[in-house]
Amino acid sequence: MRSFSKYQFHLISIGIIALVIGFLFHKPLTGEYRFGGP
Repeated sequence: MRSFSKYQFHLISIGIIALVIGFLFHKPLTGEYRFGGP
């Protein structure tokens, strides 16, 4: 159970980082917010 919590924490951290990076890079380039996809 402890390992699951740690794994979930990493998923949340990666998700937040992905959202921030996506917001910072995709919004200025495309003019709209798009998450996922190259």
